[in-house]
Amino acid sequence: MILTPQNRIKDYTEKGWWGTDTLYSLFVDACNESGEREALVDAPNRNEFTSGEPRRLTFNQIKTEVDRYASIFYDAGFRKDDKVVLQLPNIVELAILYIALSKIGIIISLNFFISSFLFF
Repeated sequence: MILTPQNRIKDYTEKGWWGTDTLYSLFVDACNESGEREALVDAPNRNEFTSGEPRRLTFNQIKTEVDRYASIFYDAGFRKDDKVVLQLPNIVELAILYIALSKIGIIISLNFFISSFLFF
């Protein structure tokens, strides 16, 4: 969904203020540069606040999951400019889903999971 008038986009692009990179294109560049380097790490206590053991993923492992999830969403009928709300704790799947949805042009709203623990 592009809400900015085309003449403003053209003007800002010509001035070098805006580019053509997307979140997904920047992610692919990072994968190409750093494929086997570790990129996402869960908190060691992940299994205390959500399911699953803590995960440590390289850029290439993330890309594999991003592509898989993007295909799942696309096959389920999601298309460019559809809107999705994500609410997950701060785990690797949050970043993976965000990138996967952005790959197919989905508009994403994040609702952050706030711990029920309050410290005074």
